[in-house]
Amino acid sequence: LKGKVVIVYYWTSKVNVCRAGVHVLKQLATTHAKDVEIVGVSLDDTAAEAQKFLADMQAPGTHLFQAAKDN
Repeated sequence: LKGKVVIVYYWTSKVNVCRAGVHVLKQLATTHAKDVEIVGVSLDDTAAEAQKFLADMQAPGTHLFQAAKDN
């Protein structure tokens, strides 16, 4: 990723403002494709929720999901 701008975007499918954020990420990915890498971090409760959101939104970038550990 040397020489690129890395955007780390924390999101959840439960918050509408995250949908708007994905639209901004799409614009950045299109406009600056060679200079920008996007890493999304899902804060959803389940991987299924995160995957549905990503499929519906066609979110650009690499997205990570880590299930919360039970204490």
